[in-house]
Amino acid sequence: MRPGAARNIWAFLAISGSSAAVAWAAYRFADAARLVAVLKDMWVLQGVLVTAVVSLIYRLQSDVASLAGLGAAQRSELDSMVRTKSLRLWVLFVLIAISALLPRVTDGFPSFVAQIAAFSLALSFFTAAYSAYLPSMWNELRTFVTALVAERERQDRRKAELERLRKAAEK
Repeated sequence: MRPGAARNIWAFLAISGSSAAVAWAAYRFADAARLVAVLKDMWVLQGVLVTAVVSLIYRLQSDVASLAGLGAAQRSELDSMVRTKSLRLWVLFVLIAISALLPRVTDGFPSFVAQIAAFSLALSFFTAAYSAYLPSMWNELRTFVTALVAERERQDRRKAELERLRKAAEK
């Protein structure tokens, strides 16, 4: 397990639990029609989040594409990490889209307005909180890439020193 994986799991659980608590409180105590109106007005926040998530996906792909000189194991581990983080970002993108669309379908399901509103609020809260956590996940990847580059530089210095010693021994 990677060092940041436990922290990411705990953050996910905390965000999920908080989202469920907010949704339960809204379902229990809030007026469903007002909640739906507020959720419909949150499209601006959701638009910003979607834009940021898509930007991060492309940034993630381009940041690691330029790394050259990595060994096969390092490249494989980095690719795995990037794939996992990209998948999480695409799931977040879909969840943001669902949370934006759900309040707009309440007219078609008048007997489920409160449940749909609570679920939409849970998704909205989750996506906003998880988006706030993204910089931490990004720093985890950057730390990993920095460690790979540092290891590659150490190997290059070691190789150059061995070459220098070999030439000195031949003289």
